[in-house]
Amino acid sequence: MYNRTIIILLVNIVFFQAGLMVSIIGALIPEIIKTFNLSYTAASVLPLSYYVSFGVLAIPAGLMIERYSYKRVLATAYMVGLAGIFIFAFFQHYYTCVISLFIIGSCLTVAQVTVFPLLREACGSQKLAFHSTFNQFLYGIGAFASPYLYAAIVVLSARENGLWNKIIGWIRTGAAGWSSVYWVFFLLFTVTLIVILFIRFPSVVLKEDEKTGNLKTFRELIANKYVVSFFFVLFAYVACEQGVSNWLTQFLFIYHEVNPATTGAFVLSWYWFLLAAGCVGGMLLLRFFSSKTVLLIFTLMAFVSLLITVFGNRSLAIAGFPLIGLSHSVMWPLMTAMAMNSVSKNHGSLSGLIFGASLGGAFGAFMVGRIGDVFGLHAGLMSLFICYAAILSVYFRSRTEK
Repeated sequence: MYNRTIIILLVNIVFFQAGLMVSIIGALIPEIIKTFNLSYTAASVLPLSYYVSFGVLAIPAGLMIERYSYKRVLATAYMVGLAGIFIFAFFQHYYTCVISLFIIGSCLTVAQVTVFPLLREACGSQKLAFHSTFNQFLYGIGAFASPYLYAAIVVLSARENGLWNKIIGWIRTGAAGWSSVYWVFFLLFTVTLIVILFIRFPSVVLKEDEKTGNLKTFRELIANKYVVSFFFVLFAYVACEQGVSNWLTQFLFIYHEVNPATTGAFVLSWYWFLLAAGCVGGMLLLRFFSSKTVLLIFTLMAFVSLLITVFGNRSLAIAGFPLIGLSHSVMWPLMTAMAMNSVSKNHGSLSGLIFGASLGGAFGAFMVGRIGDVFGLHAGLMSLFICYAAILSVYFRSRTEK
C-alpha cells in the first residue's frame, strides 16, 4: 500500500523544481550572452528550445501514463532530466546549452503531465482543487527562489579560494560561475529520483476525462472554433509571460546598468513571486466580478505596467517588472477554466492541447530577442502588446457570444 502523504509531497516537489528550472533561464541570459558573445536572437533560442519541448511532448506524455506505471514514467523523466542538467553544467558550449534545455524541458513536461492524475489518486477528487492550487503556488515559489539561489552561487563563485570553487574546480576545471547553479539542480534531481525509485505508487486508474484520447478526438476538438481560439489566446499569454521573464534582466542591464546577477536577479524573483501571490487577489475579485471582467482588469494592468516599465526611468523599470508579474497572475487559470467550459467532453485531450499552448513561451522569448536585435529591446518588449491584445479579445468576444 502506498503512502498518500509521501505521494502528495512528491508532487509538490515536482512543481517546485519546475519553477526553479523555468525561472533560472531568464537570470542566466545576460551572462550567457557575454560568455558566448551572442546576439539577442541566438540567446532567445535557449528559452525557445526549453518551451518547444512542451509543445512536442505534452500529448505523448498523456499517452505514456495510459500505458506505463507512474513510477516508470516519472523515473524515466528524471533520468533524462539529470542527463540534460549534466550536459548544461559540464560542457558549457552554446549548442550543448540549447540541447540540454530541450532535454530538461522534456523531463519536466512529462513529469507535470504525469503528476496531475497521480495527485487526484492520492488526495481524492474533493481535495484536488486545493492541492492543485497549492502546486501552482509552489511552482511560483520555486521560480521566486531560483534567481536568489543563482545570486548566492555567484557570490560563492567570486571567492577564489572558497570551498564552493574547489568543489566545482574538482568537477570541471575552468567552470563558469553562472553554470555552477546547475550542479545544485543536479543534486536536487538526484535526491528526487532516489525517492521516486524507493517509494510505492498507486496503480494507474484514469478517469475518462483524464485520458488523452485518439486522433479522432483531437480532430473534433480542433474543429471547435472556441477550442482553437482559446489555444491561441493561451499561447499568447505564455508568450507574454516568458517574453518578459527571459529578457527583463538583460533589459535592466542594457538600459539602466542594473547588475543582472544581483539586483536584476531579485527583480526577476519578485516578478515570479507576485505572479504566484496575485492569484489570491484574483480569487477575491472573483467573488464580486465575473471571470471575463477580472481578466479585463488584469490585462489592462499589464498594458499600463509594460508601458511604465519600458519608457520609465530606472526606479520605474525595477518596480514595473514585478507589477507585470502581478498582472499575469490570473490570466492562465481564468482562460484555462474558460477553455475547459467551452466543451462538454474530452477534457483529457483538451488538457493536452492546453498544456501544448505553453509552446507560446518559445515564441515570445524568440520574438522579443529577434526584434531586439533589429530595433532594440524597447521595441522587442513592446511587441508583446500584440499578444496582450489577443488576450483582451476574450473579454469582447465573450460579450457577443455564448
